[in-house]
Formats: sequence, structure tokens, C-alpha cells
Amino acid sequence: AWLIDEMHDRIMTASEIARLSAYLGIPHPRIKVRKLINQWHTRGQIHSVELQQSGRSVSGFKFSDALVLLAKLEKRKAS
Repeated sequence: AWLIDEMHDRIMTASEIARLSAYLGIPHPRIKVRKLINQWHTRGQIHSVELQQSGRSVSGFKFSDALVLLAKLEKRKAS
């Protein structure tokens, strides 16, 4: 809970979120989480913010937005 609170408003790449999700116990492989985030972005379900990493622009996402969508996915699977 502490880590989620600390990361709530952070902007991260899909890969970073996927890596962190493994530590949070989200039951999907990292590659699937990364692909889901990119898919949600393409569909307009999650908004991106431009980040600069190593001198190039990459898409970043608010950690809490991704976490909400992952939780909704898990809830639908449990139903």
C-alpha cells in the first residue's frame, strides 16, 4: 500500500509500469501488462504524457491510471 501511494501520481513508461506491477503481485506477465497499457493508449482509455529519456521522446502514463485499468481487468476476469 505504501509503494502504491508513493507511485500514485508518477509518470512512467509502459515498461516501467509493467516491471513494477510484477512486484505488486499483478497476475500478468510484464510483457502482457506493457502491451495492455499500449493497447489502452491506442483506444484512448489512458492518456500519455511525453517524457524525455536518453535524449528521445517516449510516451509516459500516470501510474494510478494504469493501476485502475489493471484492477478493472482483474475484476472482470473474476466475475
